[in-house]
Order: sequence, then structure tokens, then C-alpha cells
Amino acid sequence: MIYKHRYFILNDDSREVVDEFGRQTAITGNTYLLLFFLCKEGTFTTVTDLNDFIDREADINEENIRQYRYKIKLALGHDVIIYKNQRYSIDGEVKKLEKIESKTEIKENLASDIPQKQATENHITVLIRSLGYNLTMKLKNTKILLFLIILLAVFGIYYYSNSGSQKCDIKGNISGDKIYHLPNCLSYTKTTIDESKGERWFCSEKEAIEAGWRKAKNCD
Repeated sequence: MIYKHRYFILNDDSREVVDEFGRQTAITGNTYLLLFFLCKEGTFTTVTDLNDFIDREADINEENIRQYRYKIKLALGHDVIIYKNQRYSIDGEVKKLEKIESKTEIKENLASDIPQKQATENHITVLIRSLGYNLTMKLKNTKILLFLIILLAVFGIYYYSNSGSQKCDIKGNISGDKIYHLPNCLSYTKTTIDESKGERWFCSEKEAIEAGWRKAKNCD
């Protein structure tokens, strides 16, 4: 027997459930039995009835039913089981068919019960879920990426604006005389370079001496 709902088709012969787009779901085991029994009964059913049908020895309870309902909702993208007055039932009409010939016919049967707008919205929802596409997370990641780009840009501006022609570590300072300071000089740290005053950086002592600078007296 085939049970057709607007959001799924259940084939009792093959024990398969396909969603509204004709794709086979992972609804199996007791989860399948719950959906099948509710489709078969076509009315509100108690936990006792479900327990007798599914597995009397397993002692199915309300918590088990809630877990099965959640699995079905995840698989179909819709909550097709309703709970009212301590009874369960399928939400919506379930038609009984003798057989469906092909997957194309399954899709046509399902599509005939779904308004075009709703089908489009559901397709987008399922597509997003299948791709693992989380819009909130994407926005968050975009903000992080933007922050990193800005941080790198600020760092680059700072570096180049402060380094200028600083490709070497010998400071050529002008304070009356032209004096160069090596990193091991006591005055090295407090000495600053103002290139607008003619001060500069040198890559070697030879270069500094040839340019007219002399070595600071407080160097080791």
C-alpha cells in the first residue's frame, strides 16, 4: 500500500519514505513504524496503541514518540505529526494508493498537492540545509574577514609610514654634528630619525662614514 501526504509518500511494500521532492529519506526502524501506523489508522491514536503496534516489549513511551517525531521532522522539513489530548495523528490528509510506477510519478503526485510558491520556499529551505549553509554564520565570518583585512591594512600603513626608508638599523642623527648610532650604543633607543632634517638610516658603518657621519662615543 502507498500512503500519500502533501509532504511525503510512504511505500509500505518497500518500507521507504520519500520527501516532497521525491528524494528518499532516512526514516527507518521505529520511526518508520510510527509514521506508517499513523498513516494506516488515519485517526488520533494513543501511546498505548502505538506501543502495541511498534514493540510491546520495548515499552514505547511519550519520550520515545517525541524522538521519533523529531527525526521525521528533520527528514521531511515539516512537522507532519500533531499531538492533541494525549493522542497523535498525521497533520493533513493521507491518501491511499495501490502503487506508483516511477520516481517521476512520485514527484508529480507530491507536486500536485503543494502550491507553487510554497514548493519554491520549501525547496530553498532544503537546499540551504543540504549545503550546510548558515546565513548567520556566513555574516559572522564575513565580519571577521573584514576586520582582519582592516587590521592588516592599518598595520601596513603604520609600518610603511613609520619605517620610511628604514631598511637598515644604523641611525644617522644630526645634533650639531653628524653622528651615527649602532644598536649597541647607549643612545640608540632614545635617538629618533627625522628625515626632513637630513637624518637617515644606514646599512653599514662604512656607508655612514663615507657619507660624513662619525660614530657615537657611547657605543661599545
